[in-house]
Amino acid sequence: MTVRSRRQGKSIIIPIPSEFGVKPNSVFDPEQLSDGTIQFTPHEIKYPDIWNDDPETIAQFNRQIGLQDRGHQYGRENADS
Repeated sequence: MTVRSRRQGKSIIIPIPSEFGVKPNSVFDPEQLSDGTIQFTPHEIKYPDIWNDDPETIAQFNRQIGLQDRGHQYGRENADS
């Protein structure tokens, strides 16, 4: 398989064959190796683990920004009524 690079604006674009299964808008970290090989590594987006934060840290933050904290978790409301 051979692909041809092309210019788009000030960038050079190299198409990725659809057989590779890369989804549109995927994010990669490019690197040119010492032998001239261009390597694209998928960029892992790391989201903060907000569901396991320390309750005291959350309460302290809420006090700092002026929010009242009743000291219990939300999201477990009684939905039967």
